[in-house]
Amino acid sequence: MVVGDHRGTSLAALYAQRWEIENTLDEIKTHQGGARLILRSPHPAGVEQEIFGFLLVHHALRDLMHQAAQQEDCDPDRISFTRTLRVVRRHVTDQAAFPPSRLPRALITALREIRERPLPPRRLRSNPRVIKRKMPNWKLKRSQHRNPLRPDTPARRWSDRRSLDRLAGKQPKSRYCV
Repeated sequence: MVVGDHRGTSLAALYAQRWEIENTLDEIKTHQGGARLILRSPHPAGVEQEIFGFLLVHHALRDLMHQAAQQEDCDPDRISFTRTLRVVRRHVTDQAAFPPSRLPRALITALREIRERPLPPRRLRSNPRVIKRKMPNWKLKRSQHRNPLRPDTPARRWSDRRSLDRLAGKQPKSRYCV
């Protein structure tokens, strides 16, 4: 298969990279921003600045993950983004009251904590391009659903208890018994 200047195998590799981009967007929106992320600026320029801030923090976190992977000589995909985020949040708040001379030691400690528990190697995922069958919201129609009782008779006939008893084959009760 040839599309433009690309062969089918290179397109398949690009498809796998698409999922890496989806994971990155998930990291920014869900983990880094939190469940209740609201951009606070009422002006477009301020919103743009906040988005750039999120992207810069994400780049800094990814750079730390890359450094930790290089020190461990492993694939950067084996370093957990959420663990890195937790470690950095903890170290940033811990370092707020300390002088800048302690930052190199804090960086070494953070990198050690980040690479302590690597993720298992990723599986190579390959799924066929198929359409899933949508599950209906309703139960399947069965034979007992074919001829339901219809309220085509007057309402008083159905509301009268004695009429219902007669239809069910029961003996009518005294009109004074309830």
